[in-house]
Formats: sequence, C-alpha cells, structure tokens
Amino acid sequence: EMGSEHLIFVPARIGSETIIEKNQKLIGEWPLWRWAAEAGRFLGLQDPVVSSDSEELLDQARRQGFQVHVRPPHLNDGPVNDLIVNYVEGIGYKPEWVWLFQPTSPFVSRRTVEIVLSMTKNDRTASIQSVTALEHNCHWMNQREMQGFNLDFIFPIHRLECGRKQDKPYVWRFGNLVVTRYEQMIEQGTMFATPSAPIEVTRWEAIDVDGPEDLMLARLLYKEGIVGCGSQF
Repeated sequence: EMGSEHLIFVPARIGSETIIEKNQKLIGEWPLWRWAAEAGRFLGLQDPVVSSDSEELLDQARRQGFQVHVRPPHLNDGPVNDLIVNYVEGIGYKPEWVWLFQPTSPFVSRRTVEIVLSMTKNDRTASIQSVTALEHNCHWMNQREMQGFNLDFIFPIHRLECGRKQDKPYVWRFGNLVVTRYEQMIEQGTMFATPSAPIEVTRWEAIDVDGPEDLMLARLLYKEGIVGCGSQF
C-alpha cells in the first residue's frame, strides 16, 4: 500500500527560544503547525502525524483529523531523527520515505509536493530537499566577523579572487521541505542523507519563521497573496 511507504511527519513542540508558543502563532486563520500539516495532505495519502508535547495542540490536531504523537519529554530537545524513530517503533512497520513538514516552513506548495513525490521513484536517491538561491549579500564569501570594534571579512582571500558578483560560485540554502529514506536516515544519522536530489523553490516559499521579524514578514507575504499553503494555495 502506497500510504504505508510514506510517513508524513510534523514536529510541533510548544517550546521556543525566540517566540513563546511559536507553533501556535497565526498566519491568517491557521497556526503555524497547521500550515505544515495541511501541506502534508497534498500527497493524498494517509493523514500527517503531528508530534507535540502540548496537549492543547494535539487536541486541535485531532479535531482537524490529523494523526497525533505525544512527544516524550526526554526527546523535547533532541534531534528530529530520534523523534521519528520513536514514532516508528510504536506503529509496527518501517516506512520507506519520511516527509518532514516543519511549522517554521509554512509555505510548501502543492506543486513542490507533487514534484517531490514523483522524485521518490528514483532508486538512486537517498533524500530530496527543496532549496533556494542564496542572495548575494548572504553569500559565504561576503560574511564578516566582529572582534570588539574591529570588523573583518572571514574569507578575505576568496573574496579578492572573486571580487565581482558574477565571479562567485552559485550557492543554495535550504528551502522548505526535506524527504528521506527511513533506512538511510538511520544509517547516516541525518534527514539530509546522500545522495540528495534538489528541487528549487522561491525565496518567499523558503522563508524560515525563526524570530518575530520572520513571523511579521510571513504574515505580510500571506496577506499580499504572494505565498500560501494547504487548501488556500
């Protein structure tokens, strides 16, 4: 059965160092965790699993028809790999693929999900991840470090060798979705198991809601109709 081959997982712990109860913050009418969970429904397989240490959040997920997983206290601050293994050990079978939809990446489109699903048919791929082109000012060659009142480039030699924007190598950052083979996640200890295949998304789709400024920007992007998710996209 195709549904059992794919585990759709949404980690949504209630704690956050940057925004209090971040995963419950709203964009439009939905909290962040639900944007991630609704995007998981684009696969058209089983309902996504929402994992949280908040009973209130889990009750909300149940009412919306999602599967739930009570996050064990000893895994609250651990890697998501361990959380996924904990869930899989309780369901009695091992999925072939694990889809990680993160509440801090709320703008995963139907197009992205459908393309990634087709890419899972490639036997040579251990993982698939969306990426977006890194803005020039954020290029690793342009980064600086401060020591007291002194400011220096971290990679001055590389920067001198590639002084013009067009001379710098093209680089990418994580987008908004990663999918990996379960066995490769275990063997390599990461969701980004190699070899990993890319799919490009826009920088707006790839927004990472980490702090208050990011949440403000995400709300503005949604309000302006630039991005969306779930049945609203």
